[in-house]
Amino acid sequence: METVPTTSVPKSYSVTVYLVTENGTMLDSGGKEIRVQVDLSNPCVLATISLAAAVPTAIPDYLIGSAQQNIRFVFSRASDGLGSLCPSKTFEVAMADGSAVDATLWTFNSANERLELHTSDYMKAGTYTLQLRVKYNAAAYTAWQGT
Repeated sequence: METVPTTSVPKSYSVTVYLVTENGTMLDSGGKEIRVQVDLSNPCVLATISLAAAVPTAIPDYLIGSAQQNIRFVFSRASDGLGSLCPSKTFEVAMADGSAVDATLWTFNSANERLELHTSDYMKAGTYTLQLRVKYNAAAYTAWQGT
């Protein structure tokens, strides 16, 4: 038995089944074989993890110099529809283009499921588009999915 790698596309195998007569004679000559194709796919590679319910619907504005603002996520609401079949999920917050967030503005606290915002640097004023990203927590899963 071969294990399907987590990064694989579906693998196809051909199994040849030879017919055997009632007296045990194998009929392996022309026209007597049946070919069966089995496609094996890793459902976790093919899965789409939905983050819609994990992200708050209202994101507050922040005034520079104000008290720390927290944006709270609910990771348990992230769903792939596969239950416990796939590895656990790991989350991160990144800029919309996938680059790292400015650590002088944002702290992502994955354990507490929140993004913390605090700064007194007026030069940081602006609009920032961030994304919550998720992937399975196993070395073979390298592709992030995000909102």
